[in-house]
Order: sequence, then C-alpha cells, then structure tokens
Amino acid sequence: ANWTFNLGDYPLDLEVIDTSLVQPSIIILCKRTLFCLTHGGTLRFTYRLQCVATSLLVYDFS
Repeated sequence: ANWTFNLGDYPLDLEVIDTSLVQPSIIILCKRTLFCLTHGGTLRFTYRLQCVATSLLVYDFS
C-alpha cells in the first residue's frame, strides 16, 4: 500500500514494531515530536517532547 504522512519536520529515527502483543506500528522520532503510525499510515498517537531528541530505542518489555 502506498501512503504519505506529513511529519512537519525531518525524521531522526524510525522503528517498526511487529510483536504479537501489540498491533504493528511505525514509530518515528523527529526533533521535538514522537509519532506512532499504523502500517496503513493512520496516526495512532503523537507526543510533543520538552527537549530536543537525539536517538530512539524501542524495546519489547514482555
């Protein structure tokens, strides 16, 4: 499927989460915002950060 999503900033890092406990997600880190999208390109949630982000680490806590 082809889709686009306007982040409003350049992505610093991107991770794909595909575990059995959580619906598949795409996590995108920008300078001051963290986005979570579905594989279909729908926004699941977004967090505004109080500081400038430099890296992203996603881990399975189960």
